Amino acid sequence: MYSEDYEKYFYERLSKLRSQKNVSARDMSLSIGQSENYINSIENKRMLPSMMG
Repeated sequence: MYSEDYEKYFYERLSKLRSQKNVSARDMSLSIGQSENYINSIENKRMLPSMMG
């Protein structure tokens, strides 16, 4: 699988799981200590999540 395939899978999986749990992107962002548009930016492919803890 190519890097683009992993990225596409990640974006789709994040969006699907969030929707299944009925959690807004804003609420998810805030619950993990990020700015309110963090998850939305990831789902809209404007950024990748940081892998730093």
